[in-house]
Parts: sequence; structure tokens; C-alpha cells
Amino acid sequence: MKISGNGWIVTGGLGGLGRVIATSLLAEGGSVVLWDVLPQEKGEQLAKQLNFSGYISVDITNSESAGAAAKKSLELLSGVKLVGCVHCAGIALRRDWTNKMADSIAQFKKMLDVNTFGTFVVNAHVSDAINSQYPDQAEQLPPRVNEERGIIVNYASAAARPYARVLGYGPTKTAVVGITKSAADYLGPSGIRVCCVSPSIVATGMNGPHIPYFESQLEKSATFPRRQAQPSEMWMGTKYLIENEMMNAFDLHIDGNWHLVSDWAPGTDPRALAPGLE
Repeated sequence: MKISGNGWIVTGGLGGLGRVIATSLLAEGGSVVLWDVLPQEKGEQLAKQLNFSGYISVDITNSESAGAAAKKSLELLSGVKLVGCVHCAGIALRRDWTNKMADSIAQFKKMLDVNTFGTFVVNAHVSDAINSQYPDQAEQLPPRVNEERGIIVNYASAAARPYARVLGYGPTKTAVVGITKSAADYLGPSGIRVCCVSPSIVATGMNGPHIPYFESQLEKSATFPRRQAQPSEMWMGTKYLIENEMMNAFDLHIDGNWHLVSDWAPGTDPRALAPGLE
């Protein structure tokens, strides 16, 4: 899919990773509408300053909100065809360790709503918006098309392969990989590809106070490189998925082959080292 001259939606577009993805699409000649949770007026000001096509305050856990945002995005793109979305929005909640698994239920529900249900909602409404630009997709069972019409790139996580200390967060990202693969099959007849990126720890403000902990874990159990990933490296992978038409239903690991494990070496308790249970 060609970036230049086409329209894009970036969710979480004012966050650390989302902003890098959005500005990179813009630099490549794309027209970009940002979705995020900031109040509308503040988001619009930031979007205008950064030369984006527009901003929409969206609750991705609410189908009506996302559906309205998808329709509004078509208007904001002002005749530029909407061809894709990079879905960066997500949350990672931590709590202090206890010996009661039920203590994690409330935050698991919140992460499930945003990370998993939100991904399905975004994929559904963005793909419907892409299809709405083509009259042949209005039929009950439209014909299979031969040309590429869209690409959605979801953001999962290395934690999608559930391992240590990601009790709630990990499964919500495992589901993102599953949604990606099933949506790719469903949307294939419409010429819309769906892929995802699974990063390790990305150097953004979201992980700020916990970076020393994560750096120690990367040094211990990543293969190479044993460091945080940079947002620019996420963009390189995202750009590849967008531009290579043969990439579909693919989960791209950008993680240095990192596997976070519980190291129960004598005299250590990995639970005491963690900044919190996700």
C-alpha cells in the first residue's frame, strides 16, 4: 500500500509511539487523522500545530463513539481516500503483588475493554469506513476484489506470548494477535490486509519510571540487542507491513528475541523485583 497521497487513522495518535507513527506517515506524504482520549479542543489544537488533517476524541471501548469517529475521519480527509489505520491505543495497568488472583479482576477487565475489545471495535469501524468508499461493497455478499484497498496494523506485544508478571495484560495482547488473524481472513475478500506488531519494551513515557527494571530484564533475557526498542524502529516495521502487499495476518516481532521469565535463583524472588503485576 502506498503511503503518499492516501489517508490514514492513527489511534493513540498523541501518545509517545502513536505520535511517532503519525508524524512518520505525514513525512511520507500521507494525510493523517488522529484518534485519542484528550478533550476535543485540546487535541484539535495539537493536531493543527503538527499539520495533521484532524483530531477526534474517541472512546474505542464504545462502538458508537468509534463508528462516528470513522465517519468523521472520512470527512476530515477531504476527498483523500482512507486506506488504513495504525492502531496504537492501549493501556498497561500495574498493581502491587498479593497472593490473591481475584485482586487482578478489576484491572484485567479494564485492560480487556481497551486492549482487546477496543481493537475489535477499531478494526470493525475502520474497515467499514474503507469499504464505504466502494459501491461494490454495499452488496450483501460483495464480490472478492483483486486490488489492495486497505491495511490495518494493530499493536500487540511481546507479552502476547504470556510469560512472567503479565497476568492480565498478556492475555489481552494475545487476543489482539487472534483478532488480527481472524480479521485478515474476514476482510480479505474486500482487499483489506490486517497485520500486527509485537514489540518488547519501547522507550516511551508510558514506561518511564520502570525503565531501569525493564533494562535489567532485557539485559538478562533478551538475545540481541539487549536494550529498549525505539519508536523509530517500530515505525520501520510498521512501514514494511504497510508497503509490502504480501504481508497479511502476520505478527511481526520487534523484540530482540526477549523472553521475560521468572528467575528463581537461590536467594531471589522475582516478584520482589517487579515494579508491579500487570
